[in-house]
Amino acid sequence: MKVPIETVRGTPYEMGLQHGRIFRHLIHANVAQYAKRHTFEGSDERLDETLAGQRAIQEELCPWVFEELRGIAQGSGVDLPWIERLHMRIWNILPNAPYPGDATGCTIIGMKTPDGVAVGGVLDDPRSVYVLVRRIPKDGIPHISTVWAGTCWGHNGCNEAGFSLAQASGGHFEGGRIPVDEVQLRIEMVLRMMLQTCTTVHEALEVMKGRRQGCSLVLGDAKGNLVLQQEAGIPAVLHADDAGGMVYASNHMHLPGVVGFLARHGVKPVLSDYSRNRFEVLQQADKSGIRTVAALKALLRSHDRFPHSICNNNSVWANLMLPEKEPGVFYVCDKPVCRSEFAPHMVKGGT
Repeated sequence: MKVPIETVRGTPYEMGLQHGRIFRHLIHANVAQYAKRHTFEGSDERLDETLAGQRAIQEELCPWVFEELRGIAQGSGVDLPWIERLHMRIWNILPNAPYPGDATGCTIIGMKTPDGVAVGGVLDDPRSVYVLVRRIPKDGIPHISTVWAGTCWGHNGCNEAGFSLAQASGGHFEGGRIPVDEVQLRIEMVLRMMLQTCTTVHEALEVMKGRRQGCSLVLGDAKGNLVLQQEAGIPAVLHADDAGGMVYASNHMHLPGVVGFLARHGVKPVLSDYSRNRFEVLQQADKSGIRTVAALKALLRSHDRFPHSICNNNSVWANLMLPEKEPGVFYVCDKPVCRSEFAPHMVKGGT
């Protein structure tokens, strides 16, 4: 079945209002399941104090987000403070409040194929929270993105100019300390800013400057640029042209620039079975030298080493973008990815 898509357009408040109305029931469920599901003590004031740093950096870098959140609250009927806590992931910031899901990570792949650059990814997370949204902002580039209902996030997606991205978490670390003391803009908002403002990989890398994150990104554009960026206190970028035409990541740091930087601070990436197995499957595919869209699709559907496989029980859906051949087209393969087809959604012509 084709993943349904909803379109919102206009000012940040207008897009938020439409988002809130369309996904009203799911937003109520997400707030109850995530923003309110904690073993914390204290007042609402304490919760908001915990988010103060994240609020401040969003007010500095993307102040329009608060108008969009106000629209989501108005449209959904959920009190604005809870919408803001959901959007800023209070469960990740509040001390001693672990992530309340069973998510294990994501897989991202980029290839230089005969059809041009291909960017793909499998998103692993609770399926129920996500929706597909086409945003047509009054100021900014129209784009399609995977969205957590009730937030202003960006995630795997592409825009009208063909700029395409797929994201995976950076995994866990042991020993030492990642040398990032200041509050950083959450990666979901960095991705939203990329989709709404960037037309090329170079522009996206500029957006990431100074935005130190524990994540991996595959970025491609209509000009044929394709890179993997890994970030954990310092960025490292691998161009597909320097890597035999293929870049990829599961959920641990592996680019020497990042791993070496972490080692100098006594920090070591944790290599779980889940991340290792998927990564080794990608390595084998890389060594084969096959660089086709069909090969990328097969990887996104792979059950090799199940349950620690690329397509697995936690997969939300898979996406595929061909920014050179089909700029502004977002292909989505619904769960279960291994038994579904990739269906297109176009950024242009959204109703």
